[in-house]
Amino acid sequence: RSWRRGGLSPAVAIVPAGLVILGLGLAASSGIMAQRFGALPADLLVRETNWRDGWAVHDGGVLSTVFGMGLGTYQRTMLARAPNNRPSDLSIVWDAAGPFVSIRAETAFFLGQKITPPRRGDVHLIFRFRADDPKAVALYGLCDKVLLYSDQCRGGQVKPRATGVWETASVWIPAAGLGAPAFIGLLNRPVELSFSTPAGTTLSIRDARLIDVFGRSLLTNGDFTSGLNLWGFTDDTHTAWRIKNQYLMLLFELGVTGLAAFLVLSGLAFAGGVRAAIQGEAIGAAVAGAVIAFLISGFSDDLLEVPRLATLYFLICWTGLLPGMEALPTPLRRPAEAAAEVEEY
Repeated sequence: RSWRRGGLSPAVAIVPAGLVILGLGLAASSGIMAQRFGALPADLLVRETNWRDGWAVHDGGVLSTVFGMGLGTYQRTMLARAPNNRPSDLSIVWDAAGPFVSIRAETAFFLGQKITPPRRGDVHLIFRFRADDPKAVALYGLCDKVLLYSDQCRGGQVKPRATGVWETASVWIPAAGLGAPAFIGLLNRPVELSFSTPAGTTLSIRDARLIDVFGRSLLTNGDFTSGLNLWGFTDDTHTAWRIKNQYLMLLFELGVTGLAAFLVLSGLAFAGGVRAAIQGEAIGAAVAGAVIAFLISGFSDDLLEVPRLATLYFLICWTGLLPGMEALPTPLRRPAEAAAEVEEY
């Protein structure tokens, strides 16, 4: 018999469930995923320590509990109050000669910019630096980047002759082999120039230039007159930057009111998705499934810190809140099938 409005076809539920089971099976058969599954006890210990240490720097007052410490305050609070595992610091400073960037490294911290490497020949790196303490060293690297991971790195270090004095570094870096074609030749691997200094030291950099053998400049905003435009930073100790729990992070920054608002929004969006699914619309199942998956993932990480994920999630919630979502047209339903729903047998 035909499935009338008010019930989902078994295929709507069976096919996605089968795909999920198949996906889990393929993931478990992967060496990397098997390694991650085996590390679950250690990962849980890391997260429990992160949750405890992160909440330890919270004010604990009534106002902070109700309204939170404020968006973006976690990193600053950790830097000021945490006895260990503090985030590194990066700032633009101006003096009589213009702007420069100051890197205060608490961990393995890198300031970098993506470049287009030359097809052949070496590149000439010139920059001015100042060691702000005796153990600071100017570290530089030119690497292929795979997401956050570096490959085929070429670089080195420049030791300062004195502390607190501006010096000029001039080095040649071999660029052959960097930025190789990928994805059947349609794209090239990203290449990044980065600066860093050993953990526990502070280094200042200005007037950075990267020039190929033809005299073309490969860096933009190397003098930092536009702030950190086109520059980005990475920190290998990412637990210093966030609480790896969505609910604790919301409670820290937005308090009970912010956490409650998030849970109410999510609950209403989930209810809207379920209501639409009961009415026979597959889009409702997708919305409800996405919301519950996001909420479950939030127990082990702060997902809303990623702007793209946050935007996508709130758009999904908005879809779940749409009045009459069960009446939205579904591409999977052909006109003939829709007409068959009103037939009585």
